[in-house]
Amino acid sequence: MADQDTSLLLAATGLLILGAAHFVGTKIRRTRRWKTRPIYASRWKNGFYRATFLPMKANDPDQFFKYTRMTVEVFDNLCKLLEGKLVKRRISDRICPEEKIAITLQYLSQGVSMQSLAWSYKMGLTTVHSIVHEVCKVIWDVLAPRYLKEPTTREWQQISQDFYKLWNFPNCIGALDGKHINIQAPANSGSLFFNYKKTHSIVLLASCDARYIFKLVDIGAYGSQSDGEDNYIPNTNVKIPYAVVADEAFPLKKYIMRPYGGRHLSVEKRIFNYRLSRARRMIENTFGILVARWRILKQTIVADVANIDNMVKAVVVLHNFCLKEGCCKLYCPSGYVDTDDENNGQWRSESQPLTSVGRLSTNTATRVCYQIRDLICKYFSSNVGAVPWQNERALRR
Repeated sequence: MADQDTSLLLAATGLLILGAAHFVGTKIRRTRRWKTRPIYASRWKNGFYRATFLPMKANDPDQFFKYTRMTVEVFDNLCKLLEGKLVKRRISDRICPEEKIAITLQYLSQGVSMQSLAWSYKMGLTTVHSIVHEVCKVIWDVLAPRYLKEPTTREWQQISQDFYKLWNFPNCIGALDGKHINIQAPANSGSLFFNYKKTHSIVLLASCDARYIFKLVDIGAYGSQSDGEDNYIPNTNVKIPYAVVADEAFPLKKYIMRPYGGRHLSVEKRIFNYRLSRARRMIENTFGILVARWRILKQTIVADVANIDNMVKAVVVLHNFCLKEGCCKLYCPSGYVDTDDENNGQWRSESQPLTSVGRLSTNTATRVCYQIRDLICKYFSSNVGAVPWQNERALRR
């Protein structure tokens, strides 16, 4: 009898050990107190989507634009593009794609907390988190191939013509800059995301065209496509490569044109720096519009780095979408950007500029790069390349 009891005890002990091992390796699921919190029970009637958003969409276009950064027509177009990727299989309390998009646009455009969205839409916080991250990824996946696609050779040439026509800079196919997007320090990241401003951030590196449209957000791809392509400087028989214009943070390359450094520059070099600055101002304005319209970028974003990347990519492609799809006059109205070489754009009163990246390399460059810059410098001070106001403004600066 004693042997039988001992065997039973050993067997029970073994089962306990196996059960404990299984328990340790298994994630503990939190027991939900409610299937739906009592304060959210009236969501279908009193939630923000039905009680406020839909009436605003039907009757108040001004407030609707502030909320979504879009006209009703453009918003409906966005919903049609995204809805196929946002329809779920089995959800007892189904949330329609339009409501998901409305939640996400509110988060991105106003920078409100997800908890505030959860209260106003009468949803769980986890649900709102899931919706925002899902929609941001879908926005990029669906819109990027249409609104941030790689330009063709003909489109590059058109960008160059626009920069020369609008900003008097030849063979320019973009204005380039990098900005810090502040984030909460990721767990176990050490100094990986710690920048020279002593904050944690990721860097958004982008180039734009002469009409405030982002063209590329990856400088590596850009350099491999632009290097080696030449064209004549207008009204001359001199050929130079196509290039982007950038500030002193970037190196001088055949495909990156930066200003002359130093304080005691000749008049010709000061004119060159002024002309380059006029063209480079496009990227400053583009980033300014982006941050003023999508205020999530003004804040320290609290999320996993992968989700933050998706949010930033989403607002970049939404910026292009809004400018290209018919709400340009509301999204970027007259007076919204800097003019007459002054920092007088309305976006500056709505948001502070993002912090620019620090120096990305040394100032050394190959001889041919210096020669190309000197050719453009001489062209700007020649009879065929000068503009009437450049001396006064360059010397004033």
